Amino acid sequence: MNNHVELVLIYFVQLIGVEVCMEISQQWLKKHQFNCQNFLEIRIDFNQLYLMVKHKELHLQIMQQLKINYILKKRQLLFNLVEILRQQQVINDVSSIFLLSDGQDSTAFVEIQNSVSKVKDVFSIHCFGFERDNDTNMMTSICNLKNGSFYFVQEIDLLDEFFADAFGGLITVIGEQLEIKASIQSTSPFENVSISKTYGKMWQKIDKDYIIKLPHIVSGTRKDFVFELCWPTCQNIDEKDKEYKVLDVSMTLQNPITKQVIQKDDSLIVKIVNSDNSIIQNEQDLDALTEYYRVKGTETILNAKQLCDEDDFDQAKLLIQSMLIKIKPNEFILALCQGIVQDLEQAVQACERNRFQNYGNSQMIQFVSNNFQQIGSNSIFNSLGQKLSSYSTFILKYNAISFEKLSLRFQNFIVK
Repeated sequence: MNNHVELVLIYFVQLIGVEVCMEISQQWLKKHQFNCQNFLEIRIDFNQLYLMVKHKELHLQIMQQLKINYILKKRQLLFNLVEILRQQQVINDVSSIFLLSDGQDSTAFVEIQNSVSKVKDVFSIHCFGFERDNDTNMMTSICNLKNGSFYFVQEIDLLDEFFADAFGGLITVIGEQLEIKASIQSTSPFENVSISKTYGKMWQKIDKDYIIKLPHIVSGTRKDFVFELCWPTCQNIDEKDKEYKVLDVSMTLQNPITKQVIQKDDSLIVKIVNSDNSIIQNEQDLDALTEYYRVKGTETILNAKQLCDEDDFDQAKLLIQSMLIKIKPNEFILALCQGIVQDLEQAVQACERNRFQNYGNSQMIQFVSNNFQQIGSNSIFNSLGQKLSSYSTFILKYNAISFEKLSLRFQNFIVK
């Protein structure tokens, strides 16, 4: 699918970093000539390309249509860009904002959130944080508003890799305005079944339903959303009714070109077996377990990061190592969980005091944001703290998916 892509490049950079960031970006644009016909078959309307520069205007002779705006405050910068998207008369198939920053503005998020919420059109926000001084917490919060990736750019030599990852998603969008709704069905004897826990910030509880809304879904990727059910103790079950529906899940998705709406539905059916019945051994659902360990491992990284914030680096490492011990003994699960295992091992390394202060804090925040959403490309460092290519991580984490069926997978966990 050749989507018409609108790209907005934003530079939130301190004066000292302007020349470096702009030079790298200029080299990247010139390298690909922004014709892009030989680069992942991107099609871009150059009249819709905006470059915002803070503090000074740099004359980049990349293309005649390049528009440079001179804005000092990053929040005003983003407000202007959101206004551009809101007022555009011709709606593109895919729109996205790229934020590049090496600075701080911790008070801007609430205003940015309010501004973004006013735009009805579908767009994503991808954030690029440069070096240790970028405001990682705010940047991840901003990209989470629109299901975007956060890229931690410790080594600018690898900026190509991150741009390619983000662009690749933009040009392969096969669906937009994705909405998934999970609804508990209060059926006797399971009136008190409830969703007890969800993983990731994408979940919203509206009345009794849990809803996820995503701006885009990309071809060649899969999305797995994990939650836990709490089951009450049940008595006096009527043997005539041995199957009970306890959960309904629906998905709606819009084709970005034809605007056709696709809907898929699935249900969780529980089969009741009495103690005197023969029971077939319940096999583990490896897909469900793999995604469960992905979110549990990511939650562990989040908790370890909080321990590091409290200066308890040793306990943080022990917490991560205990999670690795749960995954590694099962060779089948280990083979399927290479992505989260690599991130956990990286997080152990990031929990060293000096490394945490240098790059570990931003790296761990990136893991949490990207892994819960199953997007982006995580930064990988060697034992010397040098940034490595992270293509291998991206490949391990993503598999092909089609929209022929919405699959609801269930894995039981017996509490003794």
